Amino acid sequence: DDLEMKSQHKNMNQTRMNRLSYKFALAATLLSQSTATGNSMFSTAPDDLEMKSTTRLTKPLPLAVGEVSNTFHTLDIPPGPIAVYEFKADIVEIDPDTNEIIPVPLNEAYLHHHVVGSNHKSYEHMKDSHSPMKPEGMFKGVGFGAGTESRGTPQKFYYPFAFTTEPDEDTWIANVHVINTREMTTSQAGHCLECPCTSED
Repeated sequence: DDLEMKSQHKNMNQTRMNRLSYKFALAATLLSQSTATGNSMFSTAPDDLEMKSTTRLTKPLPLAVGEVSNTFHTLDIPPGPIAVYEFKADIVEIDPDTNEIIPVPLNEAYLHHHVVGSNHKSYEHMKDSHSPMKPEGMFKGVGFGAGTESRGTPQKFYYPFAFTTEPDEDTWIANVHVINTREMTTSQAGHCLECPCTSED
């Protein structure tokens, strides 16, 4: 019975993977107010400072098994100035049966990192500055970034703290570095995610 259950589970997983694509995307969601002077996300905000949740997707990332994407994408955000109190990101795909956007399991897509920045004209004087959170090509690192170990963990600010944008700033740039590990064995995935250290690796 145990072997039969394992076989059924394996077949179900294989059926699931066969029907899903290899087109991943980064879904970025931010919780913000229209100005930087609102109340905390846990209190009642004035009517003119309504808290809004905005989700944006990068363009699809078609990846073969073991393939890597390290690309830059434009994300539209609510026109500034806004105060951002929460930011979260995840690797997702579209379920072909339901057309729903669903998270990709951790063992099927390794998110090396995502980093979000801005090229708004107000930050041009910062373009030559260096920061681990500001890849080359960005004027300013917005400060939102993480990897697989932080998936499902939003980054939050609590009033009176917030990340603020400039007037007419309405786009951010996302650098997304992801590896497709779907259908890989643990050993195969390990060789994709870490550099071999010994001859046995």
